[in-house]
Order: sequence, then structure tokens, then C-alpha cells
Amino acid sequence: MAAADLGTFYRKKSEEGRLGAKERQACKLYADADDHFNKEAVEEALHEAKQAAELFKEAGFKSGIPDALRLVVQLLSSQGKKEDAVKMAKDDLGKFRSSGDKLAEAKMLLAIAEVNKDSQEAIQSATEAMSLFKSQGDAKMEASACLALSGVHLAKDGDEKKRAKEAQSAAAKAKELSIQGGDKKGEAEALHAVAAALALEGSIDEAVTSADEALDLYLELKNKKGEAFELLALADWKLKNNKPKKALSDAEEALEIYQELGSPKEKDALAMVFAAHLAKGNMAKATRVVTRALARYQETGDKSSEADALAMLVKLYGEDGKLEEALSMAEKACAIFQDMGNQKQESALAGKIALLHLNLENYDKALQSGEDALTLLKELGTSEEKVEAMFTMVEAYLQKESLQEALDLVTDVRKDFQASGDSKAEAQALIALCSVQLRMDGFEQAVGAATRAQTIFSDEGDSKSEANALCMLSEAHTRKGEYKAAVKASERARAVFKELEDREGEAAALYKMAANNVQLAVQEGASAAPDAALSRAAGDALDKGVKTSDAALKLARDLLPDGHQQLLGVVLCVHGKALLLKNKAEDALRSADEAVVLFREIGEVHSEADALHLSAYALGKMRQYQEARDAANEALTLYQQTADATGEEEVSQLIGSIEEIQQQMQAQWMQQQMAQNPGMFQQQQQMPMMNMNMFAPQEAAGGGGGEGMSLARTERERGPALDISSGIDEAMVKTKVLEIATRITGAEDGEIEADTPLMEAGLTSNSAILLRDELSQELPGISL
Repeated sequence: MAAADLGTFYRKKSEEGRLGAKERQACKLYADADDHFNKEAVEEALHEAKQAAELFKEAGFKSGIPDALRLVVQLLSSQGKKEDAVKMAKDDLGKFRSSGDKLAEAKMLLAIAEVNKDSQEAIQSATEAMSLFKSQGDAKMEASACLALSGVHLAKDGDEKKRAKEAQSAAAKAKELSIQGGDKKGEAEALHAVAAALALEGSIDEAVTSADEALDLYLELKNKKGEAFELLALADWKLKNNKPKKALSDAEEALEIYQELGSPKEKDALAMVFAAHLAKGNMAKATRVVTRALARYQETGDKSSEADALAMLVKLYGEDGKLEEALSMAEKACAIFQDMGNQKQESALAGKIALLHLNLENYDKALQSGEDALTLLKELGTSEEKVEAMFTMVEAYLQKESLQEALDLVTDVRKDFQASGDSKAEAQALIALCSVQLRMDGFEQAVGAATRAQTIFSDEGDSKSEANALCMLSEAHTRKGEYKAAVKASERARAVFKELEDREGEAAALYKMAANNVQLAVQEGASAAPDAALSRAAGDALDKGVKTSDAALKLARDLLPDGHQQLLGVVLCVHGKALLLKNKAEDALRSADEAVVLFREIGEVHSEADALHLSAYALGKMRQYQEARDAANEALTLYQQTADATGEEEVSQLIGSIEEIQQQMQAQWMQQQMAQNPGMFQQQQQMPMMNMNMFAPQEAAGGGGGEGMSLARTERERGPALDISSGIDEAMVKTKVLEIATRITGAEDGEIEADTPLMEAGLTSNSAILLRDELSQELPGISL
């Protein structure tokens, strides 16, 4: 029987006149404890449950003793005292076994299953409890044990599909037992457990169907608490299934019911309403919902709910980029939890405060808050919270160039995870170790750490983390110059991501495959020189580089509407490099120029410098030397801004090469002029060199081959600025934009249509800037 049912059962018992005064008092204490537990008044509930257990013993109420003790175990667990709870349950289990009370033994086994962190012990306890309840003919409690077993399978680590299957099997058994016994509430609980198992395996639509059936039963039973619980679960799953509108409707219904009931679960429903508004992009509505609730909690003095509402605002302001406001809310919430003695919530907020300080570049404060968080989380936090705090501190140390301190931290945290037997958290520490070793140029150690992490994730059945570890391993091999090994690791990562239908992960893995194949081709002797001969190994690697970059490009373009400009930009750059090695400079330039625009839009300065560098190289190959020099100079400025000495040196060498070619061309032209027009040349010698450049050859004049493209554009007279004094006409604006674009790109009349992509019309990274400036001048008063 579920704890909530027992509360109702003992409330009725406490009103039965045939029971003695002590028995009725014990029953009342149990019912009161259950009520206080539901209202999250844990201290009061624990005191009453212990009193109930003692009175049941004194009154000789045998069935009440294990029920009260089980409630005490659950209450201790809710306080974070899981080890104390399990120890108490095991002690009482031993006593009941000695007395031969099989039903009481089964109840304590069930209590152990409900609170034990050791999943194997919990599974064994739940299985034993099921068998004992069955032998005692208690189908209702047998169903409860089945539900407990289902919950253990859902919560344990390991392969999700396997866990989901085991959880669903146990829940289905609970459903069967409940139907046979005519227990509709038990059937509803079992249907919810089935839904949770289906959701774990990714079958969200089926999960929603099962939860809807559970909701119908709660409505039939007029069980408002169960109804609100199921609505909240439905909202969560619908949100995960990208249906925020439907999720919002369910969450608002749940919130209304919990408010009517005066339930502390109101804040859970509020959090779901908030999340649904955020998913819909309704930042203003999300803010209103929380601020109204916050004002009400402050007015009623509900400190716990006030802190929870402040925590929601932390998320809201953080996602909106208002980091200072988010930090202020987090510090207020943390102070409230500290005053309440709620160390679990305090530790979670401390981790968020550390992350906010990191994002605000307050690295010393991030380290202090992170250290505070790790200290608190060591006893009370989840693995995810500990891992997040560790990564925050590692990044702060790396930003401060305190590499040894970062290494020491990761080493210590990894030892803690090993000591506690938390394999997945240890694997995450190994990923952090790999990052630190890469910064310290410890490539061999980085490869070892990533390899070990990948093995652990594989053993634990965590496929996504395994794929991410393989990407990290690929990066470590790349840094070590082992491009073949890097390609293999990224190929394995791509296969896992593809199986998981993780398109973003697959695109990232394809990018790594392409980049490493291109590097491998260069290592095998591939060159951008026009007549360079390719070895078979270099040719194979380059072909794979082009093929995989094509695939990555297609996938990245599909993902662009979701805001993946950075991903598309880096893929375009590696695609351009591969095409350059294939001596397809014009195609390479198109990819590079598109990447420049993308990086500029999102403010990725260093990546923009890389793309401009590639543009400059492609323009040089096309003998458009002045544009190449302009792009290279722009890249140089950006490399200097980002303090990239290597990039600065490489692009400076390119600029030097371009200048040397331009000087050679000018000298050659002067020699030709001297030979052909000696008299004219003597006159020109008296003119300033600045004027001499008017007659110098422009870029690709002569010898450019089919790939070259002259910089000499057809000069067109600038039209008058658009007159908007009498209003703006769409046709007028379109005509003016087309006129300017035609002039900037040097296209002939009719070559550009209104819907022609400008990159296809010949727009480059530099002429894009000119286009922007002229549009501003000639379209006055129109926001661009």
C-alpha cells in the first residue's frame, strides 16, 4: 500500500471507537505525520512518525509498527540522511526476521528498496519484498513493491533502453495486480510508472498516452492530488517533445489545483509553467508569472517558495544574458536557503553562483564559490552538480593560466569519485583532465584520459557521453599530430551520434573527420601549388576530406535555423581548405566569404580572422592580389585583437608574399614600358610614384588562367540618394538596393535578380562591408 493510502487508512482507524485510546492515538500520529510529510514539514512529520511507532509497539498493534518505521525511513531519506535511513531499515529488518513476522519483514525490505542508493541492493530488496507479499496474499503491497522496483530501474545507471525495459516490465506487473484487485488508484500509479519507462526510452508519444489513461482514472476517482501530479508529468513530457503550448496548458491546470489544495507542490507546477513560457519564447510572460508568485511568497513569509522563485529568476536572467541580475537573485536565494539550514539547495545555488562569476570573468570569485559548492556538494549534491562545479573551477583556473592548480583540482576530484564508486562522474573528471593536459601540451596524457573516459562511458551504457569522449579523443590525437587516429575516433563518434539521431553531434563529428582528413592529406604531401603531384595516400585523404565536409555542410545548413552559425562557419572553413587543395580557389573563396559573414554576425572575432585568412589565400590563388592583401590585413588586425601570435605570424607571411608578388609585377611592367616607350617613361619618372601606380597592372592581368578573375570592375555612376520625404515605397527600395548591389559586385545589367544570393553574384568579405556602407548612405532614414 502506498504511503498516501496508509495515511487515509490510519486516519479512519483513529476514528474507530472499537480501538483502544493508545491505538487510536498511534493511528492519528501516523496520519498527522503523513499529512506533514506531504506538506514538506519534515521535522514535524519525523517526530510524529517516531511517536506513532513507539505507541504501536506499546499497544501491540503489530501491523502498524512496520508501517510507522517505514515512514520514518522515508523521512530520514528526504532529509538527505540516506545512509542512516538504510541502516535503520536493515536493523529493523533483522528484528522482524528473528520474530518470524513475514509481512513486517516484507515492509522493511520495501523501505530499503525505496531509499537505498545502491541499486543492486535495492533491486534485491524489492524482489524479495514482492515474493514475500505474494506469499502472504497481499496483492496491494505486492503491487507497491513492483512500483518500487520499477523506480529503482529508472533511477539506476546504465543503458537507458535496458533500464526502461526492466522498469516497464515491473510497472506492467503492478498494473496487472491492481486491475485484478480492482484498485483503480494503484492502476493509475502503475500506468504512470509505465509512462515514465516509455519516456526514458524516448517513446514520448506512447508515454503521454499511458499518462493520459492514468489521468482519466484520477479524474474518475475525483483524486485532485493525483490529477495534478499526472498533469505535471504530462507537461514535462510534452515540453520534452517540443510541444510547449500543450505543456503550458497542463502545467497551468496543475498549478491551479495545487493552489486550491494549498500544496507545497505548487512551486513545482509554477516551475513547469515558467519552463513552458520560456520554451515558447515568452520571456515577458515567464517573468510576470514568477515575479507575481515571488511577491505573494514574500507577503506570506513563505521563505522556501521565495527562494525557489528567486532560483527561477536566476535561470531567466541567465538565459537573457542579464548575468549581473542573475547573480543578484542567486545570492539572495542562497542566503535564504542558508538561513533555513537547507544545505542541499544552498550547495546547488553555490554552484550556479560560481558559474555566473565565471561567465562574468570574475575568476577569483568563481573559484571561491566553486570551492564552497564542492565542499557542500560532497555530502549532499548529485553527481551532476559536483561535475558542474568541478568544470567551473577548472575553466576559471585555465582562464587564469593556473594550469597546475587546475590539474591538482581534477586529480583530487577524480580520486573522490573513484573512492565513492561513481564511475560516470570519474569519467567526466577524466574529460576535464584531458582538457587540462591539452592546455599543458601533455598530449600523451590527454589521449590516455580521453580513452579511459570513453571506456567507462561505454561500460556504463551512456552512449551520448561516450560519443563526446570520442570527439575529445579525436581532438587529443589531432593536437598530437596523429591525424589517422583522430579520423578513426571521430568516425566512431559520428556512428554513435547517428544511431542516437543526434544531428548536432553528428555534424560536429563530421567536421572533425573532414578537418583531420585534410590535415592528413597535407601530412602526406598535398599542396595548394598548381602543379603539385598527389601521392595516393594524400589523394585518398583529400577525397575523404571533401566528401565528409560536403556531408557536414549539408547537415550544418539544416541546423542553421536552430542557431548553429558557429558550426556552419567552421564547416565552411574546412570545406574551403579542402577545395583549395583541390585547386578550386573560386569555390573555396565562396565558402570562406560565407563563413566571414556568419562569424561577423555572431561576434566570433577569432573565427572571423581564420575565415578572412582563408579568403586572402584563395584570392591570392586567383591572382586578385589587392583584395587578397586587404583581406589578409583585416585578418591581421583581428589576430592582433585576440592575441593570436601564431595566426598573426602566418598571415604576416602571406602579406609579405603578396607584397613581393605585387612588387615583381610592377617591376616587370616598368621594364616592359621602358622597352616599348622609352620617351614616355622618361617623362613619367618625374611624376610621383603614387601616380605611376595608376598605370600598373591590376591583379590578374595576364597569366591568370581560367581560374583568375579581374578586379577591374565596370565603373557605374552612383545614383542619387533615395528620396523618402513623401514616404517609403517597397518597389523604390528594392530598385535602389539592386542598383547598389550591381555597382558593388561589378555585375552586368540583368545579371542579378531580386532573389539572387549575393555570394553567388560575386560579393566578397571586403565588398560586403562596402555594400553595407553604401546602403547606409543611399538609403537615409531606413533601418538596415
